[in-house]
This record gives sequence, structure tokens and C-alpha cells, in this order.
Amino acid sequence: MEKTLASWQKGLCWIGGVAIFLAVWQVVSLWIGEYRLPAVPTVASAICTDLTYSPILEMQGGGSNGILHHLLYSFQRTLLGSGIGVVLGVMCGLLIAFERRARLFLEAPIETMRMIPPLAAIPFFLMWFGPTETAQLAMVAFYCFFMMVINTVSAVANISPICTDYARTLGASKARVYWTVILPAIVPELIGGIRVVIGVSWGIQIVTELMGAQQGMGQVFSMAIPMQALDLIIASILWITLLAATTDLLFVVVARAFTRWMPKI
Repeated sequence: MEKTLASWQKGLCWIGGVAIFLAVWQVVSLWIGEYRLPAVPTVASAICTDLTYSPILEMQGGGSNGILHHLLYSFQRTLLGSGIGVVLGVMCGLLIAFERRARLFLEAPIETMRMIPPLAAIPFFLMWFGPTETAQLAMVAFYCFFMMVINTVSAVANISPICTDYARTLGASKARVYWTVILPAIVPELIGGIRVVIGVSWGIQIVTELMGAQQGMGQVFSMAIPMQALDLIIASILWITLLAATTDLLFVVVARAFTRWMPKI
């Protein structure tokens, strides 16, 4: 009974928060004018109609199918680029964590290169690969790689020495400790890092598309900005947010199935 009541209270608070946000949005729109901030009904209409057809995009050469195929393009490239970066980053992070000589060689270059802002690195990728899908994948994978290297090294460092020492006292070899103790222990922390990486990769992908991609949500923004189509821009942002949130939710569900021993928060 108490759990049911708590769930109802949580749901009502969530609905109340959304209602207050929409009410403030509508008031601000009326105050500053729709040409600066479209009203809630205008954006709601754009969310439904612009998904499959947008006259602004069609007029600008963005196709006659609305933002849907641009959204799917960005989604696919984001997942592919972040997936490549995650796999390579975890592998490199494990190498650095367990091989002292590799750490001595790789730590300084990685720490230096991960500090490069994405906007500063984009020109190099565009010059090397041109405004192509390869440049987008390389850019996303590049930054996801460095984030996962740091996350992996930190996850290994956070393992209690008691776990590995106890396994060794029972006669486990270094390889067995690695596979049966260390790798399972870092999975929960890696999951958190992967969630952050996927979220950040959306922004990197769209920024890269803004620099001359032939399709994708970045192209939608580049076409909508000169036309001052704020309703289209906001609708696009909301669709990106919805797709990113759904992806994160599905990832959490799958991750919990692989970490059933962890307490639920």
C-alpha cells in the first residue's frame, strides 16, 4: 500500500513539474512574442507534422520526408561511432591499467589529446576525410575513446585490493583473477561511463553534421537557422531528446539484466 501511494505521489509530482514548465513556456512566449519563442501549441503541431513533412526542409533541399530520415541517420551514426569508441576505449583502458609499460607510453598522449575541444578538432577531421560519414564516425569515436579509457582505468583502480588478494591466496593465476574478478567488478562502473558517452556522442555527431554534412539533424539545424524556423528547431531538439532518452532507458534495462547482483537504486 505504501509503495503504491509513493508511486502515485511520484507520478503526480512528475506531471505537476511538466505542467508548470509548459505554463511558464507559454507565458514567456506571450511576453516576448512567438517570433522569439514559439508557443506550446505551435511547437506541438510542429512535432507531429515536421516529422514526416517540412516545407522549409523541402525548399532548402533537405528532402520531402521531413526530419525522420535525418533523425534516423544521426541515430545510426551516433550509435556506431560511440560503439567503436567504447570498444576501443575499454580495451586500451584495460591495457593501461594492467601493463605498467603501456601506461608509461600512453598516459601522457591520451591525457593531452582528450583535452582538445571538439570544435578545435573538427577542422582536422574535415580536412582529412572531408564532410563525409567517415569524418563523423571518426570524430564521435575519437572522443568516446578517450572518455572510456579514463573511465576504464578509474574503474579498475576503484576495485578493492581485498578481492584480488583473496583470489590469489586461493591459487588463482593472474589471468584467472583478470577474467573472474576484475572484469565482472568493473562492469557496473563501465555501464555508467557508457551512458555518459552515448549522451555526449549525440552532441558531437550533430556538431560534426553542422560542418557540412549532406544529411542528419545537423543539416536540419543549418537549414532552419537562416529561415528562423524556431518551431522546427525546437521540434527537432525534442525528437532528439526523446530518442536519446529512449536509447538510454533501453540500455539501462539491458545493463540491469547483466548486473543482477547489484542493488537497485
